[in-house]
Amino acid sequence: MTLFYPASHLSHYSISEPKEGHQLTHFKLFNSRPQLPFVEAQRACQLIYEKYKTPLMICFSGGIDSECVAQAALAAKVPFELVIMRLQPEFNDHDTIYALEFCEKIGKKPIFIDLSIVRFYESGEYLEYALKYRTNSPQFATHLWLAQQIQGLPVFAGSFPYINYFDREGNELEESYLYTSEDKEYGVDRFFQQTGKSGVGHFFQYTPELYFSFLTHTIAGSSKKKRMELKLATHYDMKEYAFDQGGFDTKIVTGRSQKYTGFEKVKEYYANRYGIGDAYEKLFREPLQRIFPLKTSVRTLLPKTAEENFFYHSEAES
Repeated sequence: MTLFYPASHLSHYSISEPKEGHQLTHFKLFNSRPQLPFVEAQRACQLIYEKYKTPLMICFSGGIDSECVAQAALAAKVPFELVIMRLQPEFNDHDTIYALEFCEKIGKKPIFIDLSIVRFYESGEYLEYALKYRTNSPQFATHLWLAQQIQGLPVFAGSFPYINYFDREGNELEESYLYTSEDKEYGVDRFFQQTGKSGVGHFFQYTPELYFSFLTHTIAGSSKKKRMELKLATHYDMKEYAFDQGGFDTKIVTGRSQKYTGFEKVKEYYANRYGIGDAYEKLFREPLQRIFPLKTSVRTLLPKTAEENFFYHSEAES
């Protein structure tokens, strides 16, 4: 098996590849029920700082995930900086506006790193990152570029795990599964391993306790019935609700009703330039997907007793 997660994380859990494109996540068993995600996130920040003895350079997009990482670092009282990548010229200002609002409200001056996004794509530089660290997402290629530019310890939020009931087309699955990050997102971790640069690719998976805290305390570990009762129609609705349940404050930033990718204007630029609505996908995403097929299998190994603590069990739901 090929281990590709940074060695510093192996005291918490490891990820291996039985074969390329298939991840198996092995968690160290823990004895106590996780606390609320916000509490576990603070502990993760402290562990990261204790390990590296350097400020956390939080990659800050304007989305709710990185905002919650920043809240945890602030509450944990560990040194951190907020790094905002600007896609020049002003391609992602509709997204970074929320990041700037957050910075202003907590009195933190951000660090800006600028990327000429058209040059990055059309020079083929994005392809070099994608091929070397195996991602089929042209957006994630920019994350790899950003990780290389940051002086210090890059920290990416990643996503928390949740029980999923639908396939990519929105069809209900016969059996639900635990959703974790896909292969394309682990390109950042492969970058850290291959370059030897220290960094955190998936903050919300940093410890087993933080990982499982979302499943035991929030709607992320719920039944579909519970989500329908709460009328959580979109993935963003579910994510915002889970962060609220987990003890984070999702109302620090105002006016954000959905999660932007930051690439909406980039896609619009190529659509207008070529007169084809999905020109961006055809030019940059589809070639990568032919090299690294989209469909990958991600399995998560759980302690046998874990599921009895999931949120829907605690709610006495079948």
